[in-house]
Amino acid sequence: MRLSVQIEFDKILDLDTRKNSVVVGRSKTADLCIPHDIISRQHCRIDLENNKYYITDLESANGVFVDGVRIPPGKRFLYTYGAPLRLGSLECQLTSDIQTASFNKIVSSSPTPRGDGTATIRLARIDLQRKPLKLELESRPPLTLKERNPVAAVNLEAKKRRKRKFSRKDTLISVLVVLLCILFYFFFL
Repeated sequence: MRLSVQIEFDKILDLDTRKNSVVVGRSKTADLCIPHDIISRQHCRIDLENNKYYITDLESANGVFVDGVRIPPGKRFLYTYGAPLRLGSLECQLTSDIQTASFNKIVSSSPTPRGDGTATIRLARIDLQRKPLKLELESRPPLTLKERNPVAAVNLEAKKRRKRKFSRKDTLISVLVVLLCILFYFFFL
């Protein structure tokens, strides 16, 4: 049995064992140890009986999801081969194949803590056969300042109101005031 877990964007942890019943968890005592904070110490049990996989959530904090549906804790669930499997938020694949694909770069490989399997980290990406994402761009006119940021638009309008334009009359009055000040200075000093 092989459980492949996407632990990082480009890193897959392959956990291989010949056992037919395994406990998956973060604990070193788990049959298949996944050292990740999302995984509970004893996250789930996977049983292989009559070439069928059964998964039991061992009351994990972040759950076990098959085909996007959370498995009820403590209930034994028949796993449909090839269905998307998630432990918490970690994407996984469950296969009976123990051979490592030759096109993936092996980063490290070591025996499992209990010595009955191997743990291999390889650089790859699990192919979950997802439908391609289609992006459709909407064509519309650019947003005005008032639509983008209404507060900035109000502040800009207030600033424009505060800015005063001088007319010819204002300019003439200013010149007369200056002249009166000069005359006052010379006559009274």
